[in-house]
Amino acid sequence: MNLRYEYKYFVPISKESELRKLLSPFVGIDKYAKGRANNEYTVRSIYFDTPDFQFYHDKVDGLSYRKKVRLRGYNSVNCSNPVFLEIKNKIQVPLYKTRAKATFEDTIESFKSGDLNKILNKNSKDHSSARSFFYQILIKNLRAVILIIYERVPFVEKTDTPNQLRITFDKNLRSSIFPKINDLYDEKKTLNSLQGYFILEVKFNKYYPDWMKSIVASFELKQESASKYVISLDTHRAVLKFNRYQVLEQKFI
Repeated sequence: MNLRYEYKYFVPISKESELRKLLSPFVGIDKYAKGRANNEYTVRSIYFDTPDFQFYHDKVDGLSYRKKVRLRGYNSVNCSNPVFLEIKNKIQVPLYKTRAKATFEDTIESFKSGDLNKILNKNSKDHSSARSFFYQILIKNLRAVILIIYERVPFVEKTDTPNQLRITFDKNLRSSIFPKINDLYDEKKTLNSLQGYFILEVKFNKYYPDWMKSIVASFELKQESASKYVISLDTHRAVLKFNRYQVLEQKFI
């Protein structure tokens, strides 16, 4: 199990250029964003939860063990772009994530027909992760509750180390409530959150670099929970507005 540590901060948009300048001696743009406009890509995630929003409440209540179940895609819809079936588990401070790759078309068909073999039979490499994803969907009666979209500027350390440091700026956070699976690349009826701020994330395997601690201190940033899932649901007032029966009525397709 590859445990990861993740620290998050809210940063004013006005400080982005200055922060980039201070980071530049230590990190470079990740290969997945290099050459793209503004060195960023778009992250799209449909999050699942129980009819009682258990995952939301676990996060808000600060439970030491909690999870997120989501379908993730990137940029715009394209037959060559895969999607990922992800489970993100947090055990006190460290976290670990499982993910299985699939095509968007197979994912839609699997949810529509209930035939999970459409994905499982094509996924020998990630078979266990795919099964775990659908097990969570079925055993907890999960529903797609929110689509969350943002632009990500990703950085990786210039020196290759086992720490696998990754720093990201997540900007323009927006979301829409109760999406269908085939809405993953749709941005209709989105509401914006965190006007004037972006989320800085520092992720690593073993240690928090001293130079990054100094940069964070120079901006007087404080570590926050900064859950995009909680922030987005609160923007829509979803947990207060909808009861469990309305959530149960939501269909995947």
